[in-house]
Amino acid sequence: MQRALAATSFALVTLVAPAARAHPSEPCRLELSFRPDAVDATLHLPVDDLGLALAATWGDESLRDLVSHPERFDAAFAQRLRDYVARHVELRDERGVVFEEQVGPPRWIPEREAPFVVVPIRLAPPRDHAPSALHLRADTVTHEVVTQRTLVFVTHDFERADLDGSERVIAVVRRGDGDLTFDRRDASVWRGAAAMLELGARHIAEGIDHLLFVFVLLLAAPLEPSEGSWWQRRWAAPRSLRATLRRLFVVVTAFTLGHSITLALGASGALPPSATLVEVLVGASIAIGAVNAIRPLFGAREALIGGGFGLVHGLAFAETLRDIGLRDAELVISLAGFNLGIEAVQLGMGLVVAPLLVVAARGPGYAALRGLAATGALVASGAWVLERITATPNALSAALERAALSPESTSVALVGSLVLWVVAARSSYLLRRRLSSSGRWLRSLALRCGFGSIDAPPFDHSPGLDLCTDSQTIDSRPGLGRRIKRESV
Repeated sequence: MQRALAATSFALVTLVAPAARAHPSEPCRLELSFRPDAVDATLHLPVDDLGLALAATWGDESLRDLVSHPERFDAAFAQRLRDYVARHVELRDERGVVFEEQVGPPRWIPEREAPFVVVPIRLAPPRDHAPSALHLRADTVTHEVVTQRTLVFVTHDFERADLDGSERVIAVVRRGDGDLTFDRRDASVWRGAAAMLELGARHIAEGIDHLLFVFVLLLAAPLEPSEGSWWQRRWAAPRSLRATLRRLFVVVTAFTLGHSITLALGASGALPPSATLVEVLVGASIAIGAVNAIRPLFGAREALIGGGFGLVHGLAFAETLRDIGLRDAELVISLAGFNLGIEAVQLGMGLVVAPLLVVAARGPGYAALRGLAATGALVASGAWVLERITATPNALSAALERAALSPESTSVALVGSLVLWVVAARSSYLLRRRLSSSGRWLRSLALRCGFGSIDAPPFDHSPGLDLCTDSQTIDSRPGLGRRIKRESV
């Protein structure tokens, strides 16, 4: 009896000692990516605890020290490991339909402190199958090593608008835990599309460089260019509000079409851009747009500017979608939603700013406003280009980045400044007209009172008016001379 107890105790110590030695150990990780056609999973298994589990499962005690013998990880071992993972990972729906499981080739990752094995898994439902709930069983390693646990992450779920790719633990699975359940009743492609529309709108709203490029294009939208060669052209007659809005729609749509092309190519990986070069070109596009706002470089063909530089801005937008990891149907839907979000913000900005610019263009001082705004855009673009070439922020670029953190406040400040400019310019114009009218009234009053001619009238130097005497008036404007003569008599 004592010998049996001693043997049992020795066996327990033998089984538990490696586990105790291995701990504290890195936990297992299961990363889930929900796609419209399948669930992609990636299993990370620490080698020390994997060896303990395989030793008990396969009956091979030499595997307890697997971490010290990476040479055991050959093709035959990898195939047996795939079969082992397939038996311990299962996904089924609420009706008990088991998803088809494809376990990819495992890889040994030789970390110095704690090497681990990575196993890709693809879990595909039957065709045209939309489950309302999913039940996951994942007891790899934990079924033998009682101190081990599996951290479950969801890294991508387009149909539930989980697109940020952040590592967020949604569950911790330990030995003896039941299945992990995922509610899919609110999962929908349309929910993902709405999230991409919101992402596109937020991206351009927070991208102050993109908005500044659209703004400098708007500065010239209320004006018609004069005829002649490019060095002779000037911004001349103002357009009507309808013509301005039509021109705005054409320019913004050309910009959207341009960036849609390169956005699709960049997000799909067909056109891998150089991030630094793209950012420099974005800054250069703002500078060219600012110069065009001062003097028309392209005549009435602003759509060429919008479409051409939209190709550049699209490559910058592609960085956002590439980080999300979209593919296939998700990518097509996301491109549509993302572009619609960008277009909505651009058109919304145009509908608010364009009427103000039309009013300002018909009043005095619009040339000064255009020059001031375009000069500011030139300075900002120079700061961005310098920062992106030197990879060192400067004071102006840092201030602009801080402004981008609060797009609502920046938009209110911009619109408020335009409103104040329009009100001030209009008030100044009306005041000058009132003073001019008062000057004419004072001259008439002086003649009625018999003061004769008035030299150098203070408010109005109107051509054609020549006051001589009480009884003699010569004026080229019909009716005015007769009225003054009659009043003087």
